Amino acid sequence: MRHHRSPRLVFALRICAILTGVAVSTASSCITPTNPAAVQFGAIAGVVSSSQGGIAGASVTAVSDSGGQYVATTAANGSYLITNVPDGNGTVSVSVLPAGCTVPNAVAYAVASTDTATISITVTCN
Repeated sequence: MRHHRSPRLVFALRICAILTGVAVSTASSCITPTNPAAVQFGAIAGVVSSSQGGIAGASVTAVSDSGGQYVATTAANGSYLITNVPDGNGTVSVSVLPAGCTVPNAVAYAVASTDTATISITVTCN
């Protein structure tokens, strides 16, 4: 018994096969979920400081629980802003500190929706 497919169905299947080949190389798909989970992005902002004030030029890195890394450098007053951090949890750490300053432990963060989480870090310097 032979199955008959309409020309429209054959055309649609061929297009999807072509798009699937493209999807493999571009990480997209011709099949869209009915309720895709929209990823929201927020930000993390704060100040890196010591007893002498804000620390300029420090590197602040947010690492999400899923492994993404997001980096900013502190301004002259020690402030920083990391944008496009996906919703979720992770840690914020500081590096590239002046001589005589101790790198503190990483601090946990939580970003929800399009909010900005505030994480200020105090560094001990001699």
